[in-house]
Amino acid sequence: MDTIKPLFTATATATGGRNGHTEASDGSVRGDLSVPTAMGGPGKPGTTTPEHLFAAGYAACFGGALDAQEDSAPRVIPAAPWRVEAISVLPGHRLR
Repeated sequence: MDTIKPLFTATATATGGRNGHTEASDGSVRGDLSVPTAMGGPGKPGTTTPEHLFAAGYAACFGGALDAQEDSAPRVIPAAPWRVEAISVLPGHRLR
């Protein structure tokens, strides 16, 4: 079996869970986290959620994949900002 060699590896650390802090090992991304009030948390101002971070990263990767496709074939989808929604659904469970 062939081994895939990574081109780039990103590493991050989170402390304090969903009401804590997260930071990339190179310091390029860092933020305080807070569970939103809609999910039973404190919803602290000036914080983000893992869902926000995931949606931002996925939107960037999706747009990048479409841009890369354009290099090998004519663009069939117009260039635009890409919106991604990351939804947490935990029936009967509240995060604190």
